[in-house]
Amino acid sequence: MHKSLSSNSNNVSQTNNVNQKGVTLIELMIVISILAVLTQMAAPYFGDMINRKNLSSGEDTLIHTLHKAKTIARAQSTRVTVTIDSNTITLDQANTADDLVITMPNSISAKSPKTIVFDSRGFRTVADGSVEPLSVEESITLENTNNDSLFTEIVISKTGLIAMAPTDE
Repeated sequence: MHKSLSSNSNNVSQTNNVNQKGVTLIELMIVISILAVLTQMAAPYFGDMINRKNLSSGEDTLIHTLHKAKTIARAQSTRVTVTIDSNTITLDQANTADDLVITMPNSISAKSPKTIVFDSRGFRTVADGSVEPLSVEESITLENTNNDSLFTEIVISKTGLIAMAPTDE
């Protein structure tokens, strides 16, 4: 009787070893390898997504600042000058010492410096203050310095209408 007990206990311990559940080291390494390959494939798309988001944020910042300048000009019946440098926007209200300086988001810059002036009616006018009528739209191009192919254009009409230029995408 003693012998049958010991042989039974051996069978039980062997059965437990066979029924154990878990992950082997090889299986774990295969899963990690697959994740590494997928991450490498997704990384360029993630970087492009961040660059596009930064450009969109810069576009929103510029449009918001231009609308703000136009609103101040009309509300206070004064001239407001917006100066756009490579990565800053300065809003200067006539007859005040307070300038509002806004920094563009990371890696976003204006292709060329521009000065936009809104008169007391909110119309775009000549920087020197003359009453010369404007016949053309003014455009401002923002680019992503991390990716030269990412850029956007904002157009300001002579009546002060601010809009994004149509794109080919």
